[in-house]
Amino acid sequence: MFFGQNPGQMAVEQAWFQAGTLGYQMSNPNYAGAIKFAVAGDSACSSDTLTNFSTPTGTWFYTSQQVYSH
Repeated sequence: MFFGQNPGQMAVEQAWFQAGTLGYQMSNPNYAGAIKFAVAGDSACSSDTLTNFSTPTGTWFYTSQQVYSH
């Protein structure tokens, strides 16, 4: 995935968190608490991009990150 004026490849996991952060910032919401996004997947694939991907190994990970806070 690509981001910004000078795009470079970004891992799908990081693009997901970045999209959540920017989406909530740009929409100027009025939610009362924090919003978290989460990602789960195979550990070998956690840094995959749309053009560079790994073979799954069967070991799983879960990561969550706050993308918005009022």
